[in-house]
Amino acid sequence: MIRRFLPRLSGLPRDWPHSSQRMKRVRLTAAEELPASFSYPGALSTKVNGRDATLTLPDVNEPVIAELRSRWQADVTVEDMNLEDIFLELHSGTVA
Repeated sequence: MIRRFLPRLSGLPRDWPHSSQRMKRVRLTAAEELPASFSYPGALSTKVNGRDATLTLPDVNEPVIAELRSRWQADVTVEDMNLEDIFLELHSGTVA
């Protein structure tokens, strides 16, 4: 029952159970310090600390990773997220 109301409460798409499987945590370490205004289109959450950034993104694919690597001359890692990770990320007060 809670899954039926969760999308309305959190602003997530109605296909929440399926879209959550595509949600990824992307960590990057850039060659130089990132601007405080660093962001990426579609990111649900962005955290920046010097040369490091963590993004919560749906539908991460190879072109997205390649763009981040080349644009910021960065090492990029992608991590799967479970429902708890996504919930905590979206409600941590850093939602983009």
